[in-house]
Amino acid sequence: MDKESISRKASIAGICVNIVLCAIKLISGFMTNSIAILSDGFNNLTDIGNAVLIFIGYRLASKPADREHPYGHGRIEYMLSQGIATVIIIVGFSLFKSSVSRIITPKSVDFNLIAVIILALSLTAKRGLAMYYNTLYKRSGLIPLKAQTTDSLSDAASTAVIIIGYLLTPLTSPYLDAILGLILSAVIMYNGVRIFLEMTSILTGTTGDKNTFDEVERILSEYPDIRGVHDLRIHSYGPDILYGSADIDLDAGMTLSQAHDILDAMETDVAQKTGIKMTLHADPSADDQHLSELKQQLTAVLKRYDQEADFHDFHYNRKLNRYIVDIVIPFDHKADKKVISELIRNALTENGEQIEIEIRFDRS
Repeated sequence: MDKESISRKASIAGICVNIVLCAIKLISGFMTNSIAILSDGFNNLTDIGNAVLIFIGYRLASKPADREHPYGHGRIEYMLSQGIATVIIIVGFSLFKSSVSRIITPKSVDFNLIAVIILALSLTAKRGLAMYYNTLYKRSGLIPLKAQTTDSLSDAASTAVIIIGYLLTPLTSPYLDAILGLILSAVIMYNGVRIFLEMTSILTGTTGDKNTFDEVERILSEYPDIRGVHDLRIHSYGPDILYGSADIDLDAGMTLSQAHDILDAMETDVAQKTGIKMTLHADPSADDQHLSELKQQLTAVLKRYDQEADFHDFHYNRKLNRYIVDIVIPFDHKADKKVISELIRNALTENGEQIEIEIRFDRS
């Protein structure tokens, strides 16, 4: 089953289920005068719009690359999930206001057995819809379906809370209905904010899935002709649109043609096994006694500053007439670049004089 068919099935299921739930909950809410039930019904109304957005969003995201968007339109899926999250937050805030108003001006809630049955059926339907969305998400990887799964589970939990409150309100206080509305609104807004921030993080740029990262690193590291892999990065332009880059340490004695053939084979291998389009850069690695001594000195300096600090791509650039090195400091560690640079320059010497070195900084 292709993704377009899956998104269409998910949309149809979401629209049909939520239309029915919205109608019966609004009727039940007006019959019982329950603000919690009415709010739950309006929540289903927004779910109808979200279901429509799933299908429209996939049609937009699946558009092929063009001149203005050479990496395709896959990130629209993330933006669509942000839109769904925004609707969830708005619904939660609306429920919050209604609940506060009900606390200020309390009204009695009328018990109705039919309303309880309707809510119980609604809970079951929402739970089933969440399972259906999750099954389709695992089959397709469509990000908006993940957001919809979370939303449906949240709706089911909210309905469970409403049922309990509805049964207890006549036995306790009219304020209970409004208090449960406040709790429900907080849960809804929390889920909306969480989804929105998660999608924002992806759009801003994250390290991506660790399993995918580790798999690519494993594939590259298995080649016997290389001496190391560093600066591996994977960029997502959509759930199925991944590009990557890395620096590969190769024997400095290799010809340009030999290095090209190795990197070309590695790029093809990664693409076939993971679908990621890689761009690899060759870093020459020479067996030089003097350079080895400098590396030992550099290692000692870095370990005194930070035990987890490291470096790579330490070489002499004849064109620039100076040494170049990349210093790697963990993201969660303090890094005073001026101090580190001064320590390195003071420690690395040739014939008693400081060497000319360009120091670059990376985070890992």
